[in-house]
This record gives sequence, C-alpha cells and structure tokens, in this order.
Amino acid sequence: MPRRPRAGPGDRDGAVDVVLVEADGSMGPDPADVAGSLPPGERGRSSARHGGRGRARGLVVLSVVVALVVGAGWVQDRAEQGRLAALAQVPGLVPPLEGPLEEVWRTTPGTWQMIAGGMVVRVDPRGVTAIDPVTGRERWTRAWPEAQPSDLTCGTDAVEPDGMWRAGGALLEADHVWCVVLTPEPGVEAAVLAPPVVVVLDALTGEQVTSWDLEGTPVLSQKVGQDLVVGLRTEQGRLRVVRHDIATGERRWEFVSDQDGAIGEHESAGWSFDGITLVWSGSTEIAVDLTDGSVVEGGEVPSGLWPEESADLPGGGVVEWSFGGETFRSRVLDLDGQLLFEIDGTVFPVPVTDGSVPEILLVLQWGVSPTGEGPGVTGVDSATGEQVWVSPVVPGYPVVQIDGLVLLRGESSVDAVDVTDGTGLWTVPTSPTSFWLPVSDGRTVLLPALAEDGTGDRVVAAVDLRTGQERWRTDLPKRTQMLTAVGGRLIALTAGDLVGLG
Repeated sequence: MPRRPRAGPGDRDGAVDVVLVEADGSMGPDPADVAGSLPPGERGRSSARHGGRGRARGLVVLSVVVALVVGAGWVQDRAEQGRLAALAQVPGLVPPLEGPLEEVWRTTPGTWQMIAGGMVVRVDPRGVTAIDPVTGRERWTRAWPEAQPSDLTCGTDAVEPDGMWRAGGALLEADHVWCVVLTPEPGVEAAVLAPPVVVVLDALTGEQVTSWDLEGTPVLSQKVGQDLVVGLRTEQGRLRVVRHDIATGERRWEFVSDQDGAIGEHESAGWSFDGITLVWSGSTEIAVDLTDGSVVEGGEVPSGLWPEESADLPGGGVVEWSFGGETFRSRVLDLDGQLLFEIDGTVFPVPVTDGSVPEILLVLQWGVSPTGEGPGVTGVDSATGEQVWVSPVVPGYPVVQIDGLVLLRGESSVDAVDVTDGTGLWTVPTSPTSFWLPVSDGRTVLLPALAEDGTGDRVVAAVDLRTGQERWRTDLPKRTQMLTAVGGRLIALTAGDLVGLG
C-alpha cells in the first residue's frame, strides 16, 4: 500500500505533505523507498529527481492554499468596500478617506451658510444660492436685487433640540429655506419700503413653496419647531408677533400689544427666547406665550409640554421635548403616536448616524457626569426607558454613531463609547477652539486639532474609528473656521472662502 511521507519532529513548521500520484490516479511509492532500491550511484540523482517532483507538487498545493487565502481576503475587501460605500450615502458621512486632503474647488461665501437639500446654501446680502458640494457649482439662485444689504434674513426648518448647537446644529439637514425680505416700493425712492414678505423655498430645487405678507417692520425672526415666529413694529409702535407653519404658510396665531409706542421707531432693544416664551425687553417689557400667542403676565415662563419641538428616532417613533423650568424632559412615542415612556433629560438623536443599535437611545442628563461640569450620557431601552448604562467618560454630546460606536464631543476631547453597554473605548484630545462635528467614512474619523508650530492654524488628525490611533494628519486651508460633510464632500469654511476638499 502506498504511504505518505511522515513528518518528523525536526521538520520545519508549515511543511506541506507530498503524495505522488501515478498516471492512472493511484498513489505512487514513497520517494524514500524508490531511492533506497536504486544502486548507490543512482540514489542521489533519483532522489533529486523525485524530490524536485515532490517540491513542485508541494508548490502547487501551497499555491492553492495561498490562492484560497488571497481569495478570502478579496471577498473580505469587497465586503468592506460595500460597507463603506453604503455608509457614504448616510448624511454627514463621506466616501473612504485616504489623506492628505487636497483642495477641489473654492468659492466666495455669503453672509452665512446653511445646509439644506444636500447642498451648501449661501446667503448673500441680496439673495440665496445653493452650491453643489461635489463640484462647487451653483445649482440654483433666488435673488432680490432690489433688497437692501441688511434687509434679508434667512434660515431653514432643521430641528435643533437642546444642546444640538454644540454638536453642529446649524448644519443639520433641512427641507426648506425661508427668508424674510424687505424691498423698496416700486417707482418710489428706496427709503420707502414695501410690506415685508416671507418666502419659503424648496431646498433641493430653489422653487418657491409658499409665501405670506407681513404687516409692520420686522424686528426679530425665530424658528420654533416647524414654524416661523416673526416680530414686527407697527406704525403705531406696537409689537405684532405672528407664527406660521413654514411648509404650508398657515398662520397659527397673531399677537398685537395694546399700547401705542411700546416699541420706539429707532429703539434697539433686546429679546429673549427659550422655545416657550418670547420676551421683548425695550421701554416696555412684553412676554408672549409661543404656544397660543397669549400674554404671559409678569414675564413668567410657563412649564409644560413643548410638543412642537420633536425629532424622528432611528428605530422608528418620535421624541418630544418639554422644559420644566430647570431641566428638560423627554416623551418618546411609537410610530402610532402612543406614549412609550417619559424621562428626565434630553433624548438625543445623534446628528450623524447609520441607525445601528436602535434599541438603545442616548439621553443627556445633568448631574450624572463624573465631573459634574456637563451633561452625562446614559443609554436607555428604546421601548421602556429603563436605564441600561451610564457612561463613565468626560461629559460630551453624541455627534457620530457608526456600527454601535458613538463619538461624544466634549470641550477639549472626543470619546468613543460602545452604545450597547457604555464602555469607553478611547479618548483623543482635540482643539478646544474648533467645535465642529467630527467627520468619518466609517473607518477613519477626522478630528480638529491645532498646528504644532504655534500659529493657531487648524489641522485635521485622522484617527482609527475603532482604536483612536492616529493614521495621518493634514493641513486645512488657512483660517478654517469649520469643517463639515455635505453630500459626501468635505467642506471647509474659512474667513473668506468656501472650499471643497477631497
């Protein structure tokens, strides 16, 4: 019976057994036996010949093994490429980052920028322009050439819960852009203004969705939930406040103060706004309940539900926020609008998320952080509100969540936490003067840092999402104030330009 070569204890690790196979498919003799039956002069040559054949066959087998390993790696690489490509479609994430970053396009910014319809919306003194984030080209423009430079105020209908501004709330995705526009009366001198108008544009196309006229001179404008609240001074010097649904233009209510001269013609007064009450602090203090437009006597802020400020949750359902005078309270509803639970703190929908681990909601709660200096982060069951874990890391705001890992942005660091159990995975110090959202491709995350040369210029440190180890670092355009991701493109806002990076 044919035998296989036997590996002895002195053989090299990883040696491949060789089996000789005859032409008819049967196993051939052991090369050692063949060599031993030959005359002494032929043994070396025969052994060499058979050894060469054995090594060749061994190399064939080894090649097959290597091919299998390489093939498995190729399949794994393809799977990873597919994962990264899918993540790149998530708003706020980008395609794979290799670095260093290079400038792709540059354009002049406006008075301020917003993100809406997957584009950068630039507000100029006399108009609004949407810029394609990939090419830097203008997608649409809505202009009011006759408007005065200071007579155009715009915003979006993005939802911003408590603290969201610290996580880049101004860059949240929006469906509509609204503008309060003042223009001169046709045919008369520019000093005489026509009645102001609110114009609502579709963020994707720039087409007008709705509009409504205003009576008086605008003195303030503020988004409340999905509505727009505008304060105006009437000809008699009274305060008029109106609230409209941004998407439809439907008027919710109107308030007009009962005293002439409450607002002087050139009065420069302040006003405060907490989402529930608007307080005008001029020669006469006027407080208006934003729920129904009624007067709030003595300027006292009422407590109670804040139903107009809400957001969708990744696993389905809605969260609504209320304010009780000292802390926020959240109500979580299912898809049918049925109350699941209420909880102290702000149930915080992560601004940039792939929707992973929907069974755990993140809640910001004051007084539970290790340092007591900011809101602690807890994880609660999305169906019951039961607390699952309390994060032991430095307080911060959830900003990016990928594959069950959430990044918490603190004052001077970013912490990675496992969403399932709250375990801290890594901490990376960041520039305290650069408070923008970390940007990720699902494998690497870009964190703001300061150049080591002491110039104060911003740089970007690219760290591994899983380990926090720095992979590379790159310079940003001079005087960069903010870095964000729009439509799969990195956008830098500098003191004088908008710059697309790739």
